[in-house]
Amino acid sequence: MGCAVALASLKKLRPMISSGQIAERAQQLGDEIQKNFSNHPNIASYRQYGLTGAVDFKPADGSAKNWTVDMRVGYQIALAARRHGLVIRPLGDSILFVP
Repeated sequence: MGCAVALASLKKLRPMISSGQIAERAQQLGDEIQKNFSNHPNIASYRQYGLTGAVDFKPADGSAKNWTVDMRVGYQIALAARRHGLVIRPLGDSILFVP
């Protein structure tokens, strides 16, 4: 099933890749993330490769490098996002996404 989904996705994406639409959308994604979140006190960093992105979170007060593992901050953020219809994958104090 996973392979069938991947093949169907590639079939749909190939024309977008060759026309440059993917690169354009990746640039738009990076620009929007930068514009909206670059100064947020809880965001430590953002990284992107194409349409895949990750946001790393940190405490706003700067008292600690990261939250404790038992706080499960990334997981809590992912749950809150799902309540708004956004499905993202938490990984520690980071969230990963592919729009």
